[in-house]
Amino acid sequence: MGRRSLALLSGQVPPGVAPFRMDVTQSVGIEEILKVVRPDWIFHLAGLVPNARSGVTDSDYLDVNATGTYNLLDAVRRVCPEARVLVASSSAVYGRSDSPGQPITESAPLQPQSIYAASKAAQDMLAASFHHQYGLDVVRGRTFNQSGPGEGTNLVCGALA
Repeated sequence: MGRRSLALLSGQVPPGVAPFRMDVTQSVGIEEILKVVRPDWIFHLAGLVPNARSGVTDSDYLDVNATGTYNLLDAVRRVCPEARVLVASSSAVYGRSDSPGQPITESAPLQPQSIYAASKAAQDMLAASFHHQYGLDVVRGRTFNQSGPGEGTNLVCGALA
């Protein structure tokens, strides 16, 4: 049997991927899907980002990005602790660089400058905590700007295009 993956996406599902819709703020739904899929890999890409849609509050960032990540990792711990989990954080966790004009490295201190950035820093720290405390195989990616089909003009790359 081949390796099984579960991608938690907030947008469109890529061709060839069986979609499972869930609300990451609801831990019961996550656990039920993990019991069905039993993935070897989980790509946690669900989250709220600034300016992607209107009406998002500061507490929404915390609920989805931080609590949603906690719910996912806690369900993984209980259902499929052998799965490898990629958690997509954000470069926003670094805040303003102490050395303008120099590259930001992974060893740079986390200095979030907004509630969004703080929610992603919390997500990042939760991922590290689940690795250290429970031994989960968690990979944290602090990604910089991304772009893709269907990106709205309210985000920088969509506006430029």
